Amino acid sequence: MVQPAGQRRVISPKVAKEMMAMLTEVVEKEGATGNSAQIPGYVVAGKTGTAQKALPNGGGYSDYNFFASFVGIVPAQHPQLVVLVAVDQPHPYWGGTVAAPAVRDIAEFALQHLNIAP
Repeated sequence: MVQPAGQRRVISPKVAKEMMAMLTEVVEKEGATGNSAQIPGYVVAGKTGTAQKALPNGGGYSDYNFFASFVGIVPAQHPQLVVLVAVDQPHPYWGGTVAAPAVRDIAEFALQHLNIAP
């Protein structure tokens, strides 16, 4: 594959393939954290994120304030969309619970609107 001028590959095709396989398992593997991002007919890859927020005095991290996120890539075999949802101080606070379903809904709409086939 010829790369456009001014671009360079930063990871090998082998590593890129392995990484996409791991990100696909986050969504597709039974019981995985990103299961709620699944879209019928499509293979979705993604990554959940749940982070404690830093304390304002710089003395560590909060036990009660979180930042949750999920980034989804679809279709995983030939990516056409990347969707990121980040939620500040959600309840519950897990990225797979609050952000992944939003990514699914946004991606489903975009896939239909853009006529991107499975």
